[in-house]
Amino acid sequence: MLTCATLAAALHAAKAGEVLTLAPGQTCTQVRVVGPPSRERPATLRLNGATIRGLHLLRGAGQLVVEGPGLIEAREGWAGKGPATYAVELKGVRDVTFRALEIREARTGIAVGGGSMRVRIERVRFTGTMLDGITIGAGREVEVRDSVFELTKTPDRRHGDAIQWWGEATDRITVVGNRLRLRGGMQGIGGLGPRPEGLEVRIEDNVIDTDTFRAISVAREKAVVRNNRVGDGDPRKLASIFMGPMVQACGNVALDHQAARRPAPEWTRPCR
Repeated sequence: MLTCATLAAALHAAKAGEVLTLAPGQTCTQVRVVGPPSRERPATLRLNGATIRGLHLLRGAGQLVVEGPGLIEAREGWAGKGPATYAVELKGVRDVTFRALEIREARTGIAVGGGSMRVRIERVRFTGTMLDGITIGAGREVEVRDSVFELTKTPDRRHGDAIQWWGEATDRITVVGNRLRLRGGMQGIGGLGPRPEGLEVRIEDNVIDTDTFRAISVAREKAVVRNNRVGDGDPRKLASIFMGPMVQACGNVALDHQAARRPAPEWTRPCR
């Protein structure tokens, strides 16, 4: 079994298909893996109940599956600035999967950037206080599936989202089967800022309970928005769906009020 002292080197040197296991009960801080691995297929890291405070895969480090049970959190929590407040930083990586673990107490849970491709997040639990659960800037083919977000936004005036994307090099985002319970003004799923007109997004079968507006926001995207359930029925809330002209929508249910920018029959109609 691996110790914290040997973890980064072992991740870089792992062979295709190799399974690495952390010794249980450890807390590893600021684990950095830099540079492309030699393997052509992913290796697997099993956290085995251990905690990592800051996992940074940079400049081609990839071909990796990280699976629980275990915990990843930020070294400095949510109150600082920069990468030290990211639980996970992915920059210029390919073929990375996070599965069946918990991410908590970070300004950003997972930051995807630097031209990263084929990132998959499945059955991950995001908990605690965060500004953003997942932020995708310069990332392609990112999938978030069957995960749980139980988050409260950081107590500042900055915009916060459970899952957000931005940047001209971002495309092909899939968000399916997730459960979101968001408080403190944290918004749900959507794009913001400069991003390509018509970037491809799929948002399907999610349940989104937020105490602010914009549960789903796809104003510039070429998106499929299907069978999502928005709000918890409290008429004081504004959990809305913002959709632009390139959106195909059906089967969505808003419990709080009707969606903005699109008549209700169009986005609630049954899916064929």
